[in-house]
Amino acid sequence: MAKEPLDPRIAAELSRLALLPDDQIDTSDIAEVTDWSRAIRSRFSTTPLQARDYDIRAIANWILDYFSELNIPVSNMSLNKLAYFIFERGLVEMKVLFSPARVEAWDHGPVFREIYHAVKGDDDKPIAKRITRYSARDRELVEARDQFSNDDIEFFKSVIDDYRRFTASELRGISHRENGPWDRVWKAAAPVNPGMVISIELILASAPEQRDLDGRY
Repeated sequence: MAKEPLDPRIAAELSRLALLPDDQIDTSDIAEVTDWSRAIRSRFSTTPLQARDYDIRAIANWILDYFSELNIPVSNMSLNKLAYFIFERGLVEMKVLFSPARVEAWDHGPVFREIYHAVKGDDDKPIAKRITRYSARDRELVEARDQFSNDDIEFFKSVIDDYRRFTASELRGISHRENGPWDRVWKAAAPVNPGMVISIELILASAPEQRDLDGRY
């Protein structure tokens, strides 16, 4: 579609502005940014990633199975944080995108909606059931399962073993690390809402190379 010609009066004004030195252009109605402390370098990363395309619900079920073997209860908050750390550590440490699922910044940290809504009925109580998804082939709800590679399973275990001793609130605190991905999205938004995306690029740019595992961050 052809562009409409620019109004001659606007074109003339733009030409006059182009001839003015910067100090003579009135920018009083443009808010000047003076605080760059939260600026992010390399916001749009060109780092090549390996995509696994796992269902994040299948990863959550793997976590639930693993904790069941260890006889450790898991709540909704804990499950979301553990799934997030697998997701984050895969990106940061291996440049692997385990799932195309979207991570959102909610009040209590990073959240996958698919996981939260599937087990929200359990509130903060231990999750007893497994997360389901609709199977077009079977035309019914089935447990969300994927065929994980052995290497990926070993990586999942290495991440979970780092975090399994922490309570839900401690995992929340770790995910809230200052200037980390959740913190940058949560504090940058106004007004805050539960649909704020923590992008892959932001995780790569601001997640720590190694997480401090003392429970304070």
